[in-house]
Amino acid sequence: MYTYDAWKNEEYREFIQVLIRAPFKWILSESDLDFYAPLTRRFGPPLEKIVRWHSSPPVDGKRRFYRELFWANYDIRERLFQGGWFMDVHRLKVIESLREEIAQREETIRMLTGDDRIQKRPPHRSKAELAAKKDAPAKKRKGPSAAGRKRIAAAQKLRWKKLKDAAKK
Repeated sequence: MYTYDAWKNEEYREFIQVLIRAPFKWILSESDLDFYAPLTRRFGPPLEKIVRWHSSPPVDGKRRFYRELFWANYDIRERLFQGGWFMDVHRLKVIESLREEIAQREETIRMLTGDDRIQKRPPHRSKAELAAKKDAPAKKRKGPSAAGRKRIAAAQKLRWKKLKDAAKK
């Protein structure tokens, strides 16, 4: 079995020609490399799936993603699209361009209106942080009233007395 490092350019080209002439059904799952352009010309654009790259080191605690492309010498779209997992390259490019256009329009709206409401608010902030940001003193938390403190002290003295009497017995 060959690894990618062991294959030479000629071997890739020969492999592609074998696939193009193959009398049997096949599916090839690969990354987007120039070697596979003849397959795209012969069989059309590949199907694409964004997959998690499990062998990659985590970035910010998350695994990276990459594009896996699928070529075949027969129609695999109906079977693979049933689960909704696969998306052809053209659709993915349209989606990416629409997302970029949305971001540009939101930025234009912010610039024209001076309104930052489109941006999300940062996660929960404490009252102290909010007060410091507004240059206003934070409200102090109120404790028990003087009468309440007296009741608490009397109750504590009663508990101590009961403990002391129990220890004497």
